[in-house]
Amino acid sequence: MPLRAATLPYRKPELGKHYWIKDNILPDAFPVVERCLNKTEWTMGAPWRSEPWPGMRAPDALLPEELAVVEDWVKSQIGVKALRPQGAPVNGVSGHNYVQIVGGGEAV
Repeated sequence: MPLRAATLPYRKPELGKHYWIKDNILPDAFPVVERCLNKTEWTMGAPWRSEPWPGMRAPDALLPEELAVVEDWVKSQIGVKALRPQGAPVNGVSGHNYVQIVGGGEAV
């Protein structure tokens, strides 16, 4: 009998439980866009490298004060006082403040 990895059952994501949407969270998003589009160093994902994520990404998408606005809203939505990593960051880098650009054919 072949061994098979355990799989999690599919659960349809629910707004407000598994994901959230917040429009206009930053008072002016254009400086973020400009800063991110002017980045010169990117890490390539699929299909260029064997990565589980598509496109390309770069760290430090938001400045600390911008990130604080987002984190404060997230904490208010999920009812916690602080956000903490679940474990040690991979390669010493937390992955929650990245810009990711994905082209139409890269996410298939």
